[in-house]
Amino acid sequence: MARGQIEQAMRHTIKQPQIAVLLTWMLLVFFGPASWGRELLTSQSPDGVVLELLDNQTRGVTLIGMLNPRAEMVATPAPRPLLQVKDQGRLANVQLQHIRRIYFRGEERLSVVSDRTVRCFSLGRGQAKIPAPPDWYDQQIITAHWKAVSYAHPNYSWFYIPGAAWVWSTRSWSDTEGETTLFRQIFTIPEDFHVVAAILSITVDHQLDALYLNGENIKMGPMPLKGQVAQFLVGPLLVAGKNVLAVRASDVGGGKISYAGLAYRIDIRGFRRPGRLKELQPPGVIAYIENGDMVQGELFGLTPRTVHVSTPYGKMQIDRDWVEQLVMNYEVPAQLPRSPKRSILKRVLGRKKVFGMFEPQPHKPKAVELVPQMQVEETGLLMKTGEFVAGRLLEDRQETLIVKPRYGSSFAVPFSGIDTVFPNPPGVTGYRHYMPESYPYICRLTLVNGDHLSGLLDNMTATHLTLKPLYSDALTVSNGMIFTVDFPFNARLRTRDLLEARRRAGQSAIRIGLIGDIVDRETRFEKSFYYQAQRVLHDLGIQAKWLNALEMVKPQALTPGNFSLLLNVDEKERYYNSVRRPDDGFAAIVRYVKDGGNLAHLAVATPFYFGFGAQQHRWVRITQGTRLNHALGMDILLPGDERPGQKPFELPDNENRVFRFVLNRESPYARYLPDEVPLALTKDCRFRPVTGNSAPEGATFSPIYVLRDQAGTSYGTAMAVIHYPKETFSGGFGFYVSHLLLHSHFHDTPMIDYLLPRIVEIVLEKH
Repeated sequence: MARGQIEQAMRHTIKQPQIAVLLTWMLLVFFGPASWGRELLTSQSPDGVVLELLDNQTRGVTLIGMLNPRAEMVATPAPRPLLQVKDQGRLANVQLQHIRRIYFRGEERLSVVSDRTVRCFSLGRGQAKIPAPPDWYDQQIITAHWKAVSYAHPNYSWFYIPGAAWVWSTRSWSDTEGETTLFRQIFTIPEDFHVVAAILSITVDHQLDALYLNGENIKMGPMPLKGQVAQFLVGPLLVAGKNVLAVRASDVGGGKISYAGLAYRIDIRGFRRPGRLKELQPPGVIAYIENGDMVQGELFGLTPRTVHVSTPYGKMQIDRDWVEQLVMNYEVPAQLPRSPKRSILKRVLGRKKVFGMFEPQPHKPKAVELVPQMQVEETGLLMKTGEFVAGRLLEDRQETLIVKPRYGSSFAVPFSGIDTVFPNPPGVTGYRHYMPESYPYICRLTLVNGDHLSGLLDNMTATHLTLKPLYSDALTVSNGMIFTVDFPFNARLRTRDLLEARRRAGQSAIRIGLIGDIVDRETRFEKSFYYQAQRVLHDLGIQAKWLNALEMVKPQALTPGNFSLLLNVDEKERYYNSVRRPDDGFAAIVRYVKDGGNLAHLAVATPFYFGFGAQQHRWVRITQGTRLNHALGMDILLPGDERPGQKPFELPDNENRVFRFVLNRESPYARYLPDEVPLALTKDCRFRPVTGNSAPEGATFSPIYVLRDQAGTSYGTAMAVIHYPKETFSGGFGFYVSHLLLHSHFHDTPMIDYLLPRIVEIVLEKH
């Protein structure tokens, strides 16, 4: 097994001579496990870090420690935390709320995409299909007889993966019988590259039959994927040097044209190894936490209230209400002789498990599906056979889990037969927030073994960091295990401070209204854009009111005095043109903006392109086109409206082109926003750039983000600010944000967490 396989979900087996095993066992028995096998690197971590600030500056510094650590704060209100560093030989104090990320080692990102290097082998169509060669997915087979793939522009119903090209086995467009095709691609990872995390995003036309990476099975059985994408954590399977991805895809046939197609992308995050890394055994369990955290280790206990996981940085007792699922990776080892002393030690030490070698051990690294297709509706166990065992999970007992079904007696299920544990039914816990006074201390850790931990930063020194998660006791992590530390609340914290300063100065509070049709007001935050906006506003301390169509057209309701900012968060592409009488919806929005209101288009498509019909009170397509956009000076381009530097599209061309949203630093409104943001992975890839061609006389049109490819070619403005003239519009602002930018992420944080606070700041600065 190659050393390059250490990654997000697994670690390697330590190979030691027998005497080393014996000495380790003696230390473990007599001194306990507190100092054994806890770190992937050395205990004395490097003190050099890189600070990335909110203004996009980066500084390489030497870490000294944290002033005003949370664990020692008793004053109310407590002073803000400071990070003490040595910058070019001089001591300096950096306010923690000005930091976006701390890099404990230099981050690198690698990408592997489907392109012309993919080779294919057609198994035929219909009754003429031949069996797949038995070794078609093996790393070492010779594929000289395999053919080069063809490119084809995808139909809109197919999923687009940024940077990945759709590849096919044939150029024929006349066959209607279903086709099955094998695909292979060889790629290389540098020998000194340590993989922290790797995600495979894949789609096929129509059905994914089999998926292998380096000869290991990722997904078996048919998986329909037309118009969908599947994602897998594949870091455990990656090796330094040569890697082979093998895919079997089938078209079911029956259409006008039927041929198997494939598109995929592997995003790899890691760093260059400064020296030798210890190779640790792959974890037996991966715990997925409700807030997006991931913890790996060995399952050493389960009670009705807690899940106990032994990790490389210590033992964790995790509140079961926070655990979404436990992915198991145990199998029964070969029979080993048992020492007669085990029972004596068990009685003396009071331990259920004394020797790790006598417990079910992990078999080998494996990939994990990022978004499981199976939606489990109750508590229970998913067995490796595919059977789901429903019941209440009681505890672990001698390498088994005790399950109590609704009817009948409890029974034991061995670890080795379990694929996934679902300790809670869906919806047991809701979305949880920290208190505002905790915001400066909230951080998210990514460790070199791929774990994600978030919580309150209790303290940070030159050698270690102490974190208090919501779902566990405080943890102390060696800096040698830390890859990066993110402060996701800091962009919002800055805006919250401005709002608090206004309140102390006796100024009026900012009020925000929301318009547009939302999917479902009961949908959880992470499932709805409306609630994403409400989540950010909640963190800012702003209570926003949603206005329905009838409230919107009331002259006394929608005014700048009642709402400083109006957000269009429509999710159904149904925009108000006429409600009670022709054009009253149109007139209400224009009147609000001309009276000095501030309007932000955060909708999924062209703002106000559809309307509410006056007749029969039903939704109909309006004939006036984009009148409201022109009335407010936002010329939204549709396909076919290409202009210099502006190229709207339904889908990008079928090439392995990489798109990024690039910040316009010349704009006075671009402060505190990320420099570059990758294009989102989303089914709806329509890009609708905005221009200032129809801006009113005296208005200032300021691009904020421009969509560009890797060659620097501009596809148009994805975000812009219009400052309207005082003479005709009372000096308000108009904001346009492409839904592709809104759904993108920067440092694993949704862009709405950066953009919405910045929009609020711009409005505050005007007032």
